[in-house]
Amino acid sequence: MVGNPPGCAAIEVTLGGFAAVVQANPLIAVTGAEGPVELAGRAVDRNAVVFWPQGVRLDCRMPSAGLRSYLAVRGGWAGDPVLGSVSRHALARVGPPPLAAGDVLEVGEDTAYVPVVGHVAVAPLGNHVELAATWGPRADWLTDEARRRLRAMPWRVTDRLDRTGVRLAGEDLRWQSPGAELASEGVVRGAIQVPPSGQQILFLADRPATGGYPVVAVVSSVAADRAAQLRPGDEVRLSLP
Repeated sequence: MVGNPPGCAAIEVTLGGFAAVVQANPLIAVTGAEGPVELAGRAVDRNAVVFWPQGVRLDCRMPSAGLRSYLAVRGGWAGDPVLGSVSRHALARVGPPPLAAGDVLEVGEDTAYVPVVGHVAVAPLGNHVELAATWGPRADWLTDEARRRLRAMPWRVTDRLDRTGVRLAGEDLRWQSPGAELASEGVVRGAIQVPPSGQQILFLADRPATGGYPVVAVVSSVAADRAAQLRPGDEVRLSLP
């Protein structure tokens, strides 16, 4: 929206509470979770290209739906890459530390790209979510009844969530062979793993590289993006074939 090439860094804000003052006059856009964005105390549009005047305070406040907001600035936020990225991997604790009060960030160099839209229409997030999914490589580890439940039942998002994954609560999903062991296998973003407790875990961006519990389903890339906005209490259904 602000005309940056792919790969420019944005700021991820979890549940609002972010404030900053800029010492330039950049174009910005705030997307993601649905919450108030203010410049000098006055509301500005989300999902829109906005001019941020020098010395003016920007606030991203608590969202009413969704979890994470994204603040992009024209030119991108500059940072020191670690393994080619200025993002932080929360599970591995690799990359720059999370932002803290008083931090100063530089804005990257302006870009030759030109913003082509001023506003983007985005569907409301809501608190009842359906995620498109396919059966995973270890779906046969579940009993027939567990597979039926996984497809048919609503699941509640618990307060155990972060950038690594989301734990979903509902009726237990039982294994065909309780007590069986599985060698560690690769885990992709969007994988749904069922540990012996029977309560599923949906992995997100900072997932582990491998896991030792069966991956019974995998949500689509678009659904994994949507899952990053889940917050405690939301209801989730899986759309499985």
